[in-house]
Amino acid sequence: MLKITRLETFVIGDGPDVDPDKGGIGPLACLRVHTDGGLIGFSEVFRVPPGVVKATVGGPDTHFGRLLIGQQVTHPERLWQHVWDSLIHTNRRGWEIIILGALDVAIWDVYGQSLGQPVWQLLGGVHRGPFQTHSETRKTSVVPYCTLVSDVWGGEPMFAQQVERAERLAALGYRAFKVEPMMHSGHLAANQRQWLIDMVKGAQGRRVILLSHHQPFHFTKSENSELTTGLQPVWDTGNVDFWFWGHQHAGVRYDQSPFGFRGRCVGHGGIPELRPTEVRTSGVSRPTGHADYAWKGITTPVASHDVQAWIIDGPNPLVSQDPDFSPHGWAVLELDAESATERWYVASDDSFEVTLP
Repeated sequence: MLKITRLETFVIGDGPDVDPDKGGIGPLACLRVHTDGGLIGFSEVFRVPPGVVKATVGGPDTHFGRLLIGQQVTHPERLWQHVWDSLIHTNRRGWEIIILGALDVAIWDVYGQSLGQPVWQLLGGVHRGPFQTHSETRKTSVVPYCTLVSDVWGGEPMFAQQVERAERLAALGYRAFKVEPMMHSGHLAANQRQWLIDMVKGAQGRRVILLSHHQPFHFTKSENSELTTGLQPVWDTGNVDFWFWGHQHAGVRYDQSPFGFRGRCVGHGGIPELRPTEVRTSGVSRPTGHADYAWKGITTPVASHDVQAWIIDGPNPLVSQDPDFSPHGWAVLELDAESATERWYVASDDSFEVTLP
């Protein structure tokens, strides 16, 4: 039976003075869990200052070292529960729980190595629903993905480098990529705005779909003019059909905006969110094909025009029986040479597709 002999912390990154918004990599603490059998588990600790990690994860006298060093790796869940129970008199939140999660990942890494199996297999295998693969080629598979970090920030040089790195990684078998956002410190720099204008103008008759994290407007009657009237040259091309965004934790389909595109907010994938008052009290609704769910209608002003928003509303059995939580779900966009097909789903114990308003 393997026994944990040492916890190691080390830090990677470009230094404590680097601004991640300018393309640098901020300092990131990483963990190694060493065992007497020579197996070593690895993990990263996100959003916790490296100094906190180094002070609490180390020798037998540190906060986590005293709880794990000498423990046998019988099963990761036993060790997680052991640490969790030992923290009963602490706040059990914030940095402490993030570090516990990182240690849990590293211990699962050791456990998988000891059994000669990948961790995803030990956690139940690959899961693929019918919305994730084409019906004629459906099969279970692992989709490796990674994050692209650029050496430069903003405009064509950054995007050219991201494309080049994505192509190299795709050749190695990666099939999904998370990339840096376009906005710098919450705003579009002049060169970024011009890059977007040039790209949309250069579409040469092709229809354009925009994807972003932040939203140009929201059904709570808020609008970011920098992303609406501030991008008028983009809308003047008439090339943009749809804009998909997240950020707000709701599933929303907007009718056509005064800028010509149809907005879509797909931000309700996993974070529990209380139902907004505007949704609960809306007297306008359209059916979804399911008795417990409806598209609630709200009119919101955008550039001095009224735009109709349709918000998916109903219970969320995955979070709580409390009726005040909005439902989780997702959307799928299928593209071919001539058309785009949009499908929306509600997540539940038996997830299902809804009809569109």
